[in-house]
Amino acid sequence: MHCGMLTWFPLGRCQLMVHEYKLIEVEEAYSLRDRLDSLEDAYYLDRSTFRPIRGIENHEIGSYHCIGDKSLPKDLLEYLCKIAPKKELPLSKIVINKYIAGDWIPKHCDDHGPAYFTTLHLEDSEEGLSYEGGFSKNKAGWAKEYPTDLIHWVEPVVNPRYTIIFLYDRGIGTFGGIKI
Repeated sequence: MHCGMLTWFPLGRCQLMVHEYKLIEVEEAYSLRDRLDSLEDAYYLDRSTFRPIRGIENHEIGSYHCIGDKSLPKDLLEYLCKIAPKKELPLSKIVINKYIAGDWIPKHCDDHGPAYFTTLHLEDSEEGLSYEGGFSKNKAGWAKEYPTDLIHWVEPVVNPRYTIIFLYDRGIGTFGGIKI
């Protein structure tokens, strides 16, 4: 069931639309979180050393871990593909970010590759995603869609959590080896 709520956040001269909706039931989100908790640490890449995201202000490097879809157990990948929001643009990648206390992501912009991303949260929390003009709290089972040219970051995490990220291609091909 997708019960959507559109929220507009002013950003200078332009407007940003964040589309929020319930993607899965809370119990299903908690079950998925437990499944991710049971994976061996070897599945997760340390993003402070592997293809780190550099902040736009001081080129700082954050600290968090992730699993790309090519490394996920087959049954988990199939499940995530099944629940992925269906869009006009093709789903190009699924990434799972794992945060432990103290982890963070610097202020950055992913304005390359995918057209937009959808996050799925597996916990209810006062923490979440910060972006220019706003803040989006985590809500178990809820998905939130953002344009990839949005400047965003994650403040240092207090409680461990996971975020599933669904990336959608622009569907126009590749440029310089990057799918767009």
